[in-house]
Amino acid sequence: MSKSRKVSWRSFFLEILSIFIGITVAFSLDSWNKSRLERIDEIKMLRELHNGLLSTLEDMESNSRGHASSMRSGTQLVNFINGELTSTDSTAYYYTNALIDYTFTPNTGAYETLKSKGVQLISNDSIRLKIINLYDFTFKSMVRLEEGEEAFRFYRNYAPLLNQRISKMRPSYYTNKRLRRIDYPASYKKRQDHEFMLLTENMNYSRAVMRNFYEREKRNVLKLLEAIEAEISELTD
Repeated sequence: MSKSRKVSWRSFFLEILSIFIGITVAFSLDSWNKSRLERIDEIKMLRELHNGLLSTLEDMESNSRGHASSMRSGTQLVNFINGELTSTDSTAYYYTNALIDYTFTPNTGAYETLKSKGVQLISNDSIRLKIINLYDFTFKSMVRLEEGEEAFRFYRNYAPLLNQRISKMRPSYYTNKRLRRIDYPASYKKRQDHEFMLLTENMNYSRAVMRNFYEREKRNVLKLLEAIEAEISELTD
């Protein structure tokens, strides 16, 4: 009877042990599978963020080039006023180009998806913080500057003033309500117009500020793209 009890206890112990091992293995497999799925989700999210940043970078480069082009046009307008520009046909282009407004439109789709899933999906603390700072601070600041700050609303702020100066040169410079050509009337003497020069210098200064902002943040975006690429490579190894 004692032997039977001994065998029974041994069997019971082995059964408990096998159950414990089975549960442990099951939990381990479940944890491993969960980590694997989270890694897959993270890699997918990083790739989407990478694509979104590439699209945003293109917009930043385009706007930066645009501001540079408008600055050159502003300088050419000053040359026109000073009598240094001989081709009056091109002046209409410079006038229009100098007043163009550029709007920054970052691609935020991937970041909005990340926020809905939880930013902790990005396991790398450094990359996660850089992404949050870029989208929630830098990009929003750039949008507010171009859309909200009066200094960067060029057409609304400067077109009426420039029109007043140009109208003194030739009142009939509009054809079908569009600027076609600017010519000097016989009564207008080519001379320095300090007020006109000040207006264009103010425009160029504001554009230079915005362009420097673009160029600086372009470098930050490029660094983040490199970090994301390295992280994807590490997670897929």
